[in-house]
Amino acid sequence: MLNARFDTLLTPLSIDVSAGDAITPHAVQYSFSEIFDDEKSNELWAYNIETVMAEKVETILRRGVFNTCPRDFYDAYILTTTQRFDKAVFADALKATANHRGTTQQIADVSGILHNIEES
Repeated sequence: MLNARFDTLLTPLSIDVSAGDAITPHAVQYSFSEIFDDEKSNELWAYNIETVMAEKVETILRRGVFNTCPRDFYDAYILTTTQRFDKAVFADALKATANHRGTTQQIADVSGILHNIEES
């Protein structure tokens, strides 16, 4: 955990860093304006939205009814309702994520898994 400091303000800051995951088709550069100075910005390379969604959906499908983390469902809902994304890129990213995680066969029956989750 890091502490971000501005004058007398001190705020905890956490950064999720990962390596070795499949990013489909590639990482994208985001620019963030500084809170107290709109003239300044910081750039950050990160997953494209389709890969973020693919990782969430793969986790939901892999864990199925045994998923005890409501945040996975919340994140997937928020991403699909607030972000624009390319469905074809998402489908490719989901395949790449499942392949990388070795879960392609495990999550193949998407309709059945979602039905089981809905009924649980």
